[in-house]
Amino acid sequence: LAGKKIGIYFSASWCPPCRAFTPLLVAAYNQLQTEGKPFEVVLVTSDRDKPSMEAYMEDHHMPWLAIPFGDKPIEALKKKFAVAGIPMLVVVDAAGTTLSTAARGEIMQNGAKAYDAW
Repeated sequence: LAGKKIGIYFSASWCPPCRAFTPLLVAAYNQLQTEGKPFEVVLVTSDRDKPSMEAYMEDHHMPWLAIPFGDKPIEALKKKFAVAGIPMLVVVDAAGTTLSTAARGEIMQNGAKAYDAW
């Protein structure tokens, strides 16, 4: 992840708004990869079990990383970014400085072009 902007994606398979937003994020992510932009996404799941998380990632063709189901950093990240609802996309730089806590809306409005504002 060194040298990249990182999208921390708080999501879950049981969440209808998440299931609606994920394809938009996948499309933006894939476009940024094609353009050679240094961007990575890490899924932070709120799923109830590992098979649900894995099926969600597979069904929605999520090409990115994920914090392993049940790992302690999940709760720490939710607390750090005051996640009150999902989906939520937070963008940080390689040093961990928060660039956007409203990246979901920025992707919904601007697609991959949102990257340039971060």
